[in-house]
Amino acid sequence: MSESVNWAEVGPLAQSAVETWHRGLADDRRDRARLRRAQGVDDVFEIDAYHRLRFGLARAGAGSWAAGNPTILGRVALAVAAIDADTGVSGDGACPTLGAALAGLSKARLRLIANTGEIELFLRLLRGAMSMIHRSAPVWDTAETVRRWHHPDGRRTARRLLLINYNDKLVE
Repeated sequence: MSESVNWAEVGPLAQSAVETWHRGLADDRRDRARLRRAQGVDDVFEIDAYHRLRFGLARAGAGSWAAGNPTILGRVALAVAAIDADTGVSGDGACPTLGAALAGLSKARLRLIANTGEIELFLRLLRGAMSMIHRSAPVWDTAETVRRWHHPDGRRTARRLLLINYNDKLVE
């Protein structure tokens, strides 16, 4: 029997845990490099940093954020580890988005990323895009986008947000 998740409570707890974990990766160059070299999600389960993320979410009371699914959480770890600079911290109260961060990509490349329904291909394209945008992206929005991509309704929402925020940034 599955539990009902109160996203209003779990979301902020998960955000704090994921962002704290990402900041810790700066001091753990070995595991960050291992996550970046990982070819797929199965490679993640042997990396200590992945387990620190999993336990960090559980300690924060947000273990249900990735539906208790180690594969979803592994893919989140792969995507977030590709980020050096978290652009999700904004002094003006704005909430920077992954779509806006990807505005340095061509429209064709963004369409390729946004139109992919296969999660492994999406993750590979997203990780590749990170180097093109100088590894600067909002950690939390990246994590949420990857989490949502696993479910058809979430994927539609994430796709719309990517496209809207990308185009908003271009016309700013």
